[in-house]
Amino acid sequence: EARTITELFMISEMRTDEPDRSAEEWAIWNLGVAGQKLKIKVVGQLSVLYGIRGAGVGSVYPELFEELYVNSYANMDENDWSRAKSAGLDVPEEPPAYIPLAERERETVEGFLEFCQEFHPQIVDRLRDAGERTS
Repeated sequence: EARTITELFMISEMRTDEPDRSAEEWAIWNLGVAGQKLKIKVVGQLSVLYGIRGAGVGSVYPELFEELYVNSYANMDENDWSRAKSAGLDVPEEPPAYIPLAERERETVEGFLEFCQEFHPQIVDRLRDAGERTS
């Protein structure tokens, strides 16, 4: 039923409490609470949770994840963007330009490598070796 990454993760998580709500009902609810400020600790936990789940889904179902990614970012609905803006989210006037998934993946890998070089230099060579074996 999920059409976007948000629907896949957030709505499936919320459904543990109310399994009969549709994706559209959850999306409307989501907009209603979107303007609320979250504690930084909660945001950090959610980021890690969605990052891990996203990597898992992308590894097991790469075609599905790419479809969800494209639906999430390439085909942004102007009405959804306007609703998010009117709900109080601090977003630009226009949706951002689409960045292909392959480029996002490259940016993520480069960022992770930079982090490791700074904080865990002992694993950088092993990561590079693993990357070369999978390329």
